[in-house]
Amino acid sequence: MKEQTFPSILKEESGSSSILVIILMVVLMVFGLAVLTTSLSNIRLSEKKRDWLADYYTVEAIAESRLATIDDLLSDAELEAHEYMESGAYVDEYMIDTPVHDDAYLDVLALVYHDIMVEVLSNYIDNNPHASLIISDCDSILNLDVSGGSGEFPKHIALSLAILCPTSETVDGQNLLLKHFDIRAYKEWQEPFAFDEASPFDDPFEDIEEGQPFEENTIDEGNPFESLEIDE
Repeated sequence: MKEQTFPSILKEESGSSSILVIILMVVLMVFGLAVLTTSLSNIRLSEKKRDWLADYYTVEAIAESRLATIDDLLSDAELEAHEYMESGAYVDEYMIDTPVHDDAYLDVLALVYHDIMVEVLSNYIDNNPHASLIISDCDSILNLDVSGGSGEFPKHIALSLAILCPTSETVDGQNLLLKHFDIRAYKEWQEPFAFDEASPFDDPFEDIEEGQPFEENTIDEGNPFESLEIDE
């Protein structure tokens, strides 16, 4: 049998294909893990965005319901004001000599409606602690804060409504308001939050003296990352 010399061994190529296959498999595994990690991150981000939007849609539905309730209350107040004007009781209460007509009628109607509106919205605010009313001679401002959502930090919608009074520009031919309020502000917001003083990424060993034995770490029940106590 002919012995192989050292140069002939160097020219031997058997096994090189196996090495290439192994390297290729490692490269594919690295790329596969990278794609998998990116995909999982995108899925988690999509789920968070979905939950975030679902919470705001829920709050928007609550806000629309509150606006409908306020519109109904103001409609009832307007109807009561018109009934009061038709009864003629305003002549004695507002010390007017004779029944009024045209623009003067609207002026008195605005006064009557304003008084009834303030009473109605004051009762509404008493049952809704997150509402406030700024009263003016005509266009009063009603501020609302609507909150909701399933997360730890609820979503909010802040509303500011300008309550309209009967004027020649805001009523129709029958002296009925075309709309009861204007939405002056509509803001979506979320309560600010902060991470705990000791984040889960802090080094748990930074306060351990050099040479101190590490046997057991105990975590406070209130905050799992607030402190680590090391027993000697």
